[in-house]
Amino acid sequence: MMEDNNAIAIVGAGCIGLCTAYQLSKSFENQERKPSIIVVEAGDRPFAAASSACTGCFHYHFPGSTGKVLAPLGQYSFDLWAKEVQNAEFRLATGYRVNSSYGVCRGHGKGLDKLPNWIKAETGWDVDNQVLGNNTATVQLLLACGPWTPTLYKNLFPSAPFHLQRTTNAGDWIICQNPCLTMPESTAFVSFEPLTGTKFEFACRNDGTIWACGRRNFDAMLPPPDRPDEPDERLIKELRACASKWLNRDCTSLGEHSEDVQLLSKGRAFRPATSSGLPVMSEVKSSDVTADAASFPTGIFVCWGHGSWGLTLGMGSGRVMSQLMGGKEPDIDLSPFSLELNSIPAGHQGS
Repeated sequence: MMEDNNAIAIVGAGCIGLCTAYQLSKSFENQERKPSIIVVEAGDRPFAAASSACTGCFHYHFPGSTGKVLAPLGQYSFDLWAKEVQNAEFRLATGYRVNSSYGVCRGHGKGLDKLPNWIKAETGWDVDNQVLGNNTATVQLLLACGPWTPTLYKNLFPSAPFHLQRTTNAGDWIICQNPCLTMPESTAFVSFEPLTGTKFEFACRNDGTIWACGRRNFDAMLPPPDRPDEPDERLIKELRACASKWLNRDCTSLGEHSEDVQLLSKGRAFRPATSSGLPVMSEVKSSDVTADAASFPTGIFVCWGHGSWGLTLGMGSGRVMSQLMGGKEPDIDLSPFSLELNSIPAGHQGS
């Protein structure tokens, strides 16, 4: 048994959990007695779920009805990421590239020169780059385990008057070999959703691979956190067809034309999505745990439900959660992301 009465436990080693751990560690730099930070992960590695299977870009433009609410957090997170990328080692390790997010829509050839060479451009497109097993005594606990957070919350607090509500937002993905030589300018994120009307995205990584994800799956069943889910082969076939259509295979580094993409891996990721479309970033009060308790601090916190924007909002979410857990006033207003606004009564269908 391990005893550390000054420890902080974070459940979930994805982008949100690790960004919070990172920001907490920075906040302790000037403290003589630094709390231990323990990150618990059901998978066999950090970023075991959607944080590694998906890709992302840094921006603060969010479509739809939630865009105005998310914008302050997005801008805040964007600025924090901008500070991190001043470090050359960070840029090299992550393959970061500035101003490399593009949206493809129908048009008359405007901006085609902005696209990376691995995209087979068409003259009827316009390109928009504005798409932006031991027991540990702890003093604080953060639940940041993605789509499994509502289940864990319910298991930990079965008498809670409210439960977190999850909606399914899965995405099947493929990773294929980049047919072109990988260069610094190859790193780019290209969305075809404005052109196709459905979600379809390419992202070229600095390891010579291209990631692609297609339309959302709202019917998939969430598996246990340590077990991958098999993708829908029909959707994988769709992805391969789109990749074959839009990847520039004529620039193959092997000097020969390939009739199909070189598929390296495939899978399914479950995005942590809420019914409101907004994340939950909140303290859990005693009255949230049991209806009979008076309201007092518990040292328990929740940060989940960032949907497709985990990486985009991760650094900002980690910073404001570290401030909240440290008893400080967060830099941005967290009231839209409260537990009360993003939960449903216990026993309600869907809880």
